[in-house]
Amino acid sequence: MPCRYDPVPGEPGTGLYYRRLLDEMTRYLCAMCQRAPEVIEDVDGLATWWEEHQRRDAERRREEAAEHERQRKAQEARAKLTDEEAALLGVAQTRR
Repeated sequence: MPCRYDPVPGEPGTGLYYRRLLDEMTRYLCAMCQRAPEVIEDVDGLATWWEEHQRRDAERRREEAAEHERQRKAQEARAKLTDEEAALLGVAQTRR
């Protein structure tokens, strides 16, 4: 998933249009920091933002990987069920 704007705790919510705009601007800023790291120290507050952004990105990637693994294991478990077991549990059967 691409970079996105992560609201600061306590920050008021934004409308969908502004959320998408913030996500887009965040992707641009992230790309700039990756391609021209020398700029980071030249802009007040950018180094702090960049460190926090990288931390949140790493956290998001870990969460996404864990969710992907959970879904893979669930699908694997469903594949082991017989049609009768799946029906009894009320789960969609994954064909083997």
